[in-house]
Parts: sequence; C-alpha cells; structure tokens
Amino acid sequence: MLPVDGIKMKVLAVYGAGFTYMILPKKNEIDLDDLPEEVRNAINLIPIEQIDEAPKVSLAAESLN
Repeated sequence: MLPVDGIKMKVLAVYGAGFTYMILPKKNEIDLDDLPEEVRNAINLIPIEQIDEAPKVSLAAESLN
C-alpha cells in the first residue's frame, strides 16, 4: 500500500472528531513523529501494509469500544 499525503492533518482531524482509532498505511509511520505527543497518546494508530487488512482491523477495533 502506498503512503498518502497529509497524514498529520488527517490524524489531527480524527483526533478533533473524537475518534480513538485510525488505520493508516505503514509507510506513513514516519510522518507520525510530527504529531503532538498528546494526539499520539489519544489515538490508537494502526499501520497496515495491505488494504485487505483494513476490514479485519476495523472489526477488531470496533469490538474494543
């Protein structure tokens, strides 16, 4: 899976909306260093390598709520 642009803004939007989980491309993990520590601690950021991992991860995260 390819990285996407604007990860910092996307994660901040997720945080602002009150979500606690976010799936993102594994190749974007390097971009997370730019996030405030408070945001990184508040959101469970789940990196995936293949798009077919997303449904399984989504269902697992939903069951934790």
